[in-house]
Amino acid sequence: MRWGIRYTPAVLLLILTGVVTHAAASVESVDSLYKTARQYSDTDNCIQPSPETIHTYTLLFKRFIDIHERREFHLFKDLNEENAAMGMMISRAVTPDGTGVSVLHETGPGRWGRGFYVLVDNSAGVRPVIIQTPHARSDALTGQLGLQISFEMGAAAFFSSTMRRDVAVKLERSEEGSTPKPDSADLCHNPHHYFQSATRAYAMKHPDLMAIQLHGFTENPKDHSRNFDTVLSFGLLPENENLAHRKIKAAAVKALKNKRMGLFGIQTQELGALTNVQGKFINGAGAGMFVHVELSRSYRESLLDEATIMKQFIHMMKKVKRCYEKL
Repeated sequence: MRWGIRYTPAVLLLILTGVVTHAAASVESVDSLYKTARQYSDTDNCIQPSPETIHTYTLLFKRFIDIHERREFHLFKDLNEENAAMGMMISRAVTPDGTGVSVLHETGPGRWGRGFYVLVDNSAGVRPVIIQTPHARSDALTGQLGLQISFEMGAAAFFSSTMRRDVAVKLERSEEGSTPKPDSADLCHNPHHYFQSATRAYAMKHPDLMAIQLHGFTENPKDHSRNFDTVLSFGLLPENENLAHRKIKAAAVKALKNKRMGLFGIQTQELGALTNVQGKFINGAGAGMFVHVELSRSYRESLLDEATIMKQFIHMMKKVKRCYEKL
């Protein structure tokens, strides 16, 4: 959807009530901001932040959450000025249906693939659910799907990477004898990145969160362990799952009954996310839940091309969300 001088009644209401503080001609859609964030990262200039930078960023993200949830959006201006050197800024934007959102994204020169973070107005209640796409530029279509699904299912937040997982990484602060790990650009295996810091900050604010990650894999009809439309796991071995996990699995399988859903540890021993750093952190904290959803390439394409298939998947995500909220 394109945004210009014409606005829906919902957007006009946001402007009049001060939820959107931009001038009327400059109200921006979150879709546009996300597209820009990914375009600007096409240079693939990935930098591994120093511990000091991560500490500063964690404090920034905590204040980002607090200001957003208190709806004191005018304070974002001061926060942007205080953290200009961080290379990120906070913008107010709207979803296609006119819902207000706060977006933390990269700006200016030196874009380093720090990520893209959206907090949705009036959505972080009991047991908030957030959607993450940590391989948005490597697992084709997952970023686009994640953004759309997060809004349509009523998620509280959307976190996404803005760089490929296979790019070379440079250290922000070079030290003699130090080199970044080969997989540092893979945000699921880098515990010292902005993405993990944002996840930790949100989990500290909302320890009972559910974080659902969307990933992509290549299905193989000749390989029974990969002959699925989607594979569900919790970043845990089956023997470590509890009653809550089993209820979530049952809700997901029932909602997608006509799709080939593989359950990690039962139908397949692959794609279990056992080394995923966001999963290890959330599972280790104990109060929240981590859900890892792998989508085959053909299924991802069908979700975007066929409205009935997308409707069924969003129905499943809503069922999982409601099931979790009632636990």
